[in-house]
Amino acid sequence: KWFDNTALTIVIIGAVNWLLVGIFRFDLVAFLFGNLTWLSRIIYALVGLCGLYLISMYGEFSPWNHKEMLMSYNKKEGYQCDNPLFALCFHLFLSFINAI
Repeated sequence: KWFDNTALTIVIIGAVNWLLVGIFRFDLVAFLFGNLTWLSRIIYALVGLCGLYLISMYGEFSPWNHKEMLMSYNKKEGYQCDNPLFALCFHLFLSFINAI
């Protein structure tokens, strides 16, 4: 369960990087770690491997299966996140969007 959520979070971060490349021509991984350095290539490979791993889970995440959702909502407390790594990435993503 922990590995599944971590792999999903890494793939989401990779998807955000591709969104930045597609919209702004800005590769965040290359900016932070250099253009195709060994470290950036490891990050790209890690995102790719996590994506391949998640193919094996295709169909297991269902919007009707509340236990599998990363975020839940109730009227009293608002949105809650069951995965702290996902919550951190989501918060960083929203901060980045607000900064643009």
